[in-house]
Amino acid sequence: MYVKNFSDIGYPVTSNGQKPPDFNQTFTDYFAWQAFIALNWPTDGSGKPSTQSTILTDTTSPRVWSTYKTKEDVFGTQVAGIENANCASNSKNLKVFRTSKFELTSFEQAFKPYPLIDRYGNFVLYDVRLNDVEVNYLQKNNLTTSKGQSNFKQAYDFPRGAGNNPGAIEIKSSWRIMTEQDDKTAYYTTPATIIVPPEYSDSGKEMCIDTTVGLVGMHIAQKFTNPTPFSDFWLWATFEHVANAPMADGAPVSQLNDASPLSSLDPPICQRKPDTSDPTRYSFYDPTCKDSNGDCPINTPPATKTGNLYKWSAVPPYAKTYMTTTSAGSFGTQVARCFAIYESARSVTGAYQAKLGGSPWSKYMLVGAQWAAASATEATAFRALMPFPAPIYLSNTTLETYLQDGAVMKPENGAGSCITCHNRATDTTNKPSNFSFLPGAAK
Repeated sequence: MYVKNFSDIGYPVTSNGQKPPDFNQTFTDYFAWQAFIALNWPTDGSGKPSTQSTILTDTTSPRVWSTYKTKEDVFGTQVAGIENANCASNSKNLKVFRTSKFELTSFEQAFKPYPLIDRYGNFVLYDVRLNDVEVNYLQKNNLTTSKGQSNFKQAYDFPRGAGNNPGAIEIKSSWRIMTEQDDKTAYYTTPATIIVPPEYSDSGKEMCIDTTVGLVGMHIAQKFTNPTPFSDFWLWATFEHVANAPMADGAPVSQLNDASPLSSLDPPICQRKPDTSDPTRYSFYDPTCKDSNGDCPINTPPATKTGNLYKWSAVPPYAKTYMTTTSAGSFGTQVARCFAIYESARSVTGAYQAKLGGSPWSKYMLVGAQWAAASATEATAFRALMPFPAPIYLSNTTLETYLQDGAVMKPENGAGSCITCHNRATDTTNKPSNFSFLPGAAK
């Protein structure tokens, strides 16, 4: 349906003001939520989506995404010290330390080698998965090793989904360690074994921690066929738990992609004044946090105290060495969301939350869905950024906490935008790898 007034539904679909009558932002937002539900659907005994139970009735079975291979499975890139861990072979739990987002340890974020610490003093952990479609493409073309990549003379082009056949999918998720202070019914939780190599342990000894973790963030990147003008650049959707972090003061909606004067493309300064009237107990923000300079700074990484490494304490809270400690107490990373969620995403999230009832899944929200068109054009200064995305800025407070800062979050830096950032992805031979950084992990 052609909608003349796009202000009610989100972003128009091209960056040159030409609005096709058969596509709009709300469609991408529904598509994003459909993918989130499908990927978090419980599986049956064979690992296929269950036909006997639903996302509402089964909260304990493995999810569809959990049957996907990890980056380490595909490229053989285990974190140093993990392969021979005493607890690694016997555990059937999600091994959250074994999977890292990029070539960093799995409790540090992409491109910013800093961890995120929750209000209870524990590190957030990260997991990366590839569906069989993407894995088969990589294996068929011998792209799981550096040697195979050097022999590959074609351009990377991961398969697109069509009809009931999915295209390439990558899942990146973030997890909190659940404590007695947490309401576990408000999160999707799963048993996990956290394997900490000696190098990352305060004691210098391997740590194997059996615990429960709760989902706080999820990126879903997938290739699709229709609409064709957008199919080259994947669809990028990001979800978060509703209690992750508050909005920054005066946070604007990211600019409409076809009406972005150059003077307004820079992100705002992201600040948050404490609001003690806000009843939400955020996982990554505490309004009572004050240091010697006043209110604790927002979106600021913790300082290391052990060289260039962050190390786990022997007992919880595991990141207590890096917390901000004052007379008022100890505090984790203070996070605020720099951009407000646009109307279409909020509206579609509301519709899904209503359907998800009182389940943990009703506590998650779509932050945004980003796309680009090959024919998109923009002001001269930004032509080098092609494809030009909509929305311009999109990030997850748990996966890209420190890329929200106004000093670095500019599209020409590739930061703050899924597409412009991943457009720089290359494999180990420096060949463009079709928006996926994962081939760069090959050995």
